[in-house]
Amino acid sequence: MPLGLEKIRKLGKTKEWEEKEKKVRNILGKRLKTTFKRKKLHIGLKSDGTPKEHEFDLVSLNGEVVGEVKTFTPIKGGGRPSAKIDTTFLACFVLEKAKARRRLLVLTDEEFFRIFKKESNGIISKKIEILHIPV
Repeated sequence: MPLGLEKIRKLGKTKEWEEKEKKVRNILGKRLKTTFKRKKLHIGLKSDGTPKEHEFDLVSLNGEVVGEVKTFTPIKGGGRPSAKIDTTFLACFVLEKAKARRRLLVLTDEEFFRIFKKESNGIISKKIEILHIPV
């Protein structure tokens, strides 16, 4: 059975990752003049009719802005970081389900940002803004 985004997130979470996410929240909060928190939001219904929730990395106080933060870096040696790209596409899929005015995908590494922008061109929803915020 494939790992869900929540399990992948828990496996890859480190203190450094959490610190970068916190910095992104602060930077975006200043830029957009709001406060961001991690928060679970309803994104659909399970097959049994019960609500499906996802914990987003960024949710503004008024709920109008929702986002995911990815701190991935490219693979040493220049290979295609397939699993990192696939996980980032999964984050975009979840962002599409969010009921928000703005949906943000924040990438903290410049090279991974360039790789993902190229890979995702024409694939992800135009509703999702991809931002590079170095932290």
